[in-house]
Amino acid sequence: MLITLVNRCYPILSIFFFFYIGASQHHESIVITITADQDDRELYGAKLKKLLPESFMIKEIGFDADVYLQRDEFDYLVGMRERDTVTSQTLTQSVYYLMKKQKFDAITITVDCYADGARIHFQLSSFWTFKKVKFKGIFVGKEYYRQYYIMECGDRFDLQKHEDSIKKITESFKQDGYFAAHVKADLIYDNKTKSVTVCLYISKGPRFAIGSVQMAIESDLLCDGERDALYESIQVVFIQPFLRNWYNRDLINNQTILLRDFLAKRSYLHVDVDLQEHVHYMSKRIDLDFIIHLSYKKGFEFVGNHFYSNSELLDFMLAFGRSTSLLPASILSEEIIKKYHDKGFWAVSVDAQECEDGCRFIINEGARSRIVDIELRNLFYFNKQQLIKKFFMPILRKKYYDAHLIDKAIDKALAYFLTFGFWQCALLHKKIELIDKTDNAYTLIITFEEGIQSFLNSVNIEGFNDLLSQGPFREFHEQQKKIPFDVAFIEEQRQWLQQYFQKEGYYQPQVRPLFDKHEGDIDVTWQVDVNGPQVQFGKTVLLGATKFPFKSIQRELDYKIGDPWHNNALRHSISRLQKLEIFESVHLFPDKKIDSGHEHVMLLKLQEDDPFELKMRIGAGLQHVTKSLTTGGPTYRLGGSFIWKNPANCGDQFRFDADFTRAIRLVNAQYRLPWIFNVPVNAMLQGYTNRFEYPGFIGSQKNLYTVIQQGFLVNLTGVYNVIDAALSTGVEVVDTYIDESKEDGCFAKEVARAINFRPELLDKNIPFFLIQPTCILFYLDNTVNPTRGSFSVLSIKGMFPMAKLAPSNFFIRILAEQSFFIPCLPLVFALRIRFGHIFHPKFSTIIPIERFYLGGANSIRSYETDQCPPLGTVCDNGKELFVPQGGRSLANLNLEMRFPLYNQFGGVVFTDVGVLSNNRLAEIRAQDCLSGIGFGLRYNTAIGPLRFDVAWRGRKHDGVGRPYAWFLSFGNAFI
Repeated sequence: MLITLVNRCYPILSIFFFFYIGASQHHESIVITITADQDDRELYGAKLKKLLPESFMIKEIGFDADVYLQRDEFDYLVGMRERDTVTSQTLTQSVYYLMKKQKFDAITITVDCYADGARIHFQLSSFWTFKKVKFKGIFVGKEYYRQYYIMECGDRFDLQKHEDSIKKITESFKQDGYFAAHVKADLIYDNKTKSVTVCLYISKGPRFAIGSVQMAIESDLLCDGERDALYESIQVVFIQPFLRNWYNRDLINNQTILLRDFLAKRSYLHVDVDLQEHVHYMSKRIDLDFIIHLSYKKGFEFVGNHFYSNSELLDFMLAFGRSTSLLPASILSEEIIKKYHDKGFWAVSVDAQECEDGCRFIINEGARSRIVDIELRNLFYFNKQQLIKKFFMPILRKKYYDAHLIDKAIDKALAYFLTFGFWQCALLHKKIELIDKTDNAYTLIITFEEGIQSFLNSVNIEGFNDLLSQGPFREFHEQQKKIPFDVAFIEEQRQWLQQYFQKEGYYQPQVRPLFDKHEGDIDVTWQVDVNGPQVQFGKTVLLGATKFPFKSIQRELDYKIGDPWHNNALRHSISRLQKLEIFESVHLFPDKKIDSGHEHVMLLKLQEDDPFELKMRIGAGLQHVTKSLTTGGPTYRLGGSFIWKNPANCGDQFRFDADFTRAIRLVNAQYRLPWIFNVPVNAMLQGYTNRFEYPGFIGSQKNLYTVIQQGFLVNLTGVYNVIDAALSTGVEVVDTYIDESKEDGCFAKEVARAINFRPELLDKNIPFFLIQPTCILFYLDNTVNPTRGSFSVLSIKGMFPMAKLAPSNFFIRILAEQSFFIPCLPLVFALRIRFGHIFHPKFSTIIPIERFYLGGANSIRSYETDQCPPLGTVCDNGKELFVPQGGRSLANLNLEMRFPLYNQFGGVVFTDVGVLSNNRLAEIRAQDCLSGIGFGLRYNTAIGPLRFDVAWRGRKHDGVGRPYAWFLSFGNAFI
């Protein structure tokens, strides 16, 4: 029955399903292609608006690309998801961000419209881009030759530009004399990112030397005798430096300039020099032929001059250049008179006589005026004698009139007046009054106009008065009293406001002061026009293509879309990307055009570094250097590093380091992860084996003891604002032993007694479980040379033995440090306080390398490194020598006054105080306190200050060592 009913209804059901399914599958397909040369947002936006429906829902979205593009990055750029309702404007924005990558040559969008939504598909066609250039065959000067490669990372690869670059590099080698240099290029194509790496194989070949140097002088102005004499003089000045020298284009150019000056001083003002080079590849030399054309001669002769030499006057004439030959003698004589007047020769006369081949100046200098007194007039607020001492003493010391010195002193005095509120001050006139005609002595009289002294009564910032407690406003706002009106102070306020609002995202703020003056008091009101809404961070577009995960890049950015613009966020983002150490260069900058909604699209250009890097270190030195210039002998220094960057493509790094000297062996392998489970915590797995020989004899070259450390650690570090926290944990095996190969059997016991260490613990491998949390608070304005702020460190280290040999040898080591920096311009006062204690029942069972020590360039500078008492004694060849024992408790105070001296030089006066104890700090006596006082010099370099310190002890302990010590090192004593 049921089968019969179905058979009868089948034709009707078939027709119904046919029409239903057919209607649901009916769609309209729209294909739009946008090419890179049509990258005009308004044009392709209008095209999309014309062809697409007003709005539609996304049923499915996908893409195909002929270059590596991660789905995360694609979704981030297009900003569309399934079931979103979008418009043509949304698609326009998506294309806009895709084009900003500067990688796609064409973007084809296919929109299949159905009744229940639309399927959108992006077809992305890219072009080949230049990635980087590598140099093979040369080890020095790679960066110098890289500048001649005219393509930059991310540029569309252009074969013609590539060939032009090779020509430029080859030519640069020729400029240095490598005429047989050969540059071979190998292009490596990465099909995944469609990028080209250029490998240049350089064969410099031999350097060519300068062979013969010939010179010809062509001129109708010279007879044969004059030509020979001029040739001989040029031979010495010009040709001689070329002989037995390598070919160098800079040398030729510099010598040509010297030749022109040489001939100009001999009246030949119009000189042309032609050069012909003859390259001999077989003999590897270059012959130079110089042809000198002399077309005009005008000489200058000076008679009667004494103050200025002939050479000085001639240089003054030649300063006018080739136009000197065109100026009449009368004008040149006026310039000479003016030059003499500026030096006080007011009776000078210059008689100019022109002849066929030059000019003759007959000079009668006369007596030079002397300034024996200076008188300042019309000054009521300032002490005149103090002003003369402060600004005009160089004039009196020189004794003679000098216009330059006088103008310089007046300018300094006027600038000084401005700082006291005399902002209408001016120079009325200056004159000279004769005192003694026979001695030609004068009084310099300078008359000023002080004007009315103005005081800064109040400062307001319209709409932003909360800023009065910041920057240059703070000091004035807190003292709440009038101060002399200083124009420089107003300019400082203006610049601070300008920079503040720019950091807050207002790109072109207009900052204007309004002055309201009443009876000498000035009220300043700052008007700030931010010119539109605050600029915000937009999307970050990664230029080009990279295989590094896009999410890993995003997490290093210190801002989000919509955050207010701030330069610090930009700097922090660049710093975090650089700290991954997998990119050769990082550039993060805003696009020139501001996006809709006043958002700045950020463009990020990353140049990935080579995944493998091998570094070698080699050197030589002297170990155990003492101030008496005795050493423990020469030592080699060998080392190397192997670095594997980004092995798991997550910003990780594997590194193996090894360094060796006669006294030190350091072998370290580590693996580092920048993030753990999307938490910004840096994790490092580290395995190491280190060997140290510790010198401890004062006056001896021997090593005191040897320590071998082996272990495996897990280090976790994280940074949050100004807090830097770290946690290290793992297992460490420590072995302390004394080499008795050349000593009798009692030597080890004697050393153990001297350093107060149990002999039965010597030469024993003691494994420890180690845990060490550390917290750092950083509030400094500068990490290299701080001038303001504070720096705090708290470190707790616990080591718990894992062997039956020393079950009670556990200890907990606590060290706290606090530094303060207080500016009192131009001085900076620096203070550091350190406290430390080791919680352990017996001092003699504490491993020597874990004890506290004082003395050296960074603690108490009146003692040599680690040589502060308590000390033990060891008998060496019948002589009693002192060795450091260290302490269980430490207290240390360092106080410095730092000040500038000249240019990059600075000075410091300091005092150091400290104490070590084998017991608790409470048991320390006043007589146990150690101190030192001294001074130092600093020279600021790019990597920190180079410093020299010398200090003397407050009192001499037991006649041990010298009463002073000095140190030469890098970096400040503390930060």
